[in-house]
Amino acid sequence: MNMNEHAPERGVDQAAWWVARLDAPDCKASERAAFEDWLAQSPLHVEAWVRADAIHAAAAQLADDDLLRAAARKARREGRDAFAKRPGLRTWGWAAAASLAVVAGMLAWRLLPTPPTPEQRYATAVGEQRTIGLADGTTLLLDTGSAVTVRLGQGQREVDVDAGRVQLAVGDDPRPFLVRAGTTTIRDIGTTFQVCREGGATRVGLVDGAVIVSAPLPTGKVEQVRLSPGEQVAVQADAGFAPVEALDIAVAEGWTQGELVFKEHRLDALLAEANRYSTTKLTLADPTLAEITVSGVFRAGNQDALVSALERGWGLHARRIGPDEISLHR
Repeated sequence: MNMNEHAPERGVDQAAWWVARLDAPDCKASERAAFEDWLAQSPLHVEAWVRADAIHAAAAQLADDDLLRAAARKARREGRDAFAKRPGLRTWGWAAAASLAVVAGMLAWRLLPTPPTPEQRYATAVGEQRTIGLADGTTLLLDTGSAVTVRLGQGQREVDVDAGRVQLAVGDDPRPFLVRAGTTTIRDIGTTFQVCREGGATRVGLVDGAVIVSAPLPTGKVEQVRLSPGEQVAVQADAGFAPVEALDIAVAEGWTQGELVFKEHRLDALLAEANRYSTTKLTLADPTLAEITVSGVFRAGNQDALVSALERGWGLHARRIGPDEISLHR
């Protein structure tokens, strides 16, 4: 079986790729078989994978595992015997043989049935924001009308953004940290970042640190984008990545403090954002008003104050047409 077509070409990069892939919850049996074939291609692959997995958080958790210790002891014995019987075995040597047996022990451990990781679900209502502290030191800030599912497993930490927007300040923990929003996956590298999921689109904005965002393309291949602080990227479920753009930190941090910051926003986009925070919806009596551009800082959820500002600064007039709707017109 050939190596997975999405894996990189260099041995060290291949090893790191396989470490991450084997820990992925959607890793298939065919991929595990391809990994074993890749290991068998060269002793250098074995050694590269052992080194890569050693610095991986999951490997650290295996340090005290009885199965791994037994595999290592067995490997040392068998490696020395193999080297003694075949003095010309210079390429592998007993160390490489030991490494292979350790790999076998690790693989056996990984393939053992494990109990499902407990899930915790958190959600906010319209107009509500909520801060959640996780056991690993991570802090989640859920915006209005948002929902996440959290799994803190032995091998890695996972957060599913089911709806809405969340800011994540990731705790210092050796386990890998993954965020999923639809088909988009975000791998944290010591970070504060925001994920917004709305309809079939996901937007990731990086405040601090680094993240790798990956998503399948319509062709079936997986594309990855690494963000630097002050960058954001949008992913459409049916179209892949949009170009990376600058992230306005003031705008990004505004909602975390209960403020909506707008800089030359179209009025229809402004109202759509403001309406997320209130059961009272603001609408436009005339669709042509949508093109009005607005700049300002407004308190999230305070529709009356926003209407007053639009009346004073942009010459609009408000008419209440129902208990939960206010229409704006000239």
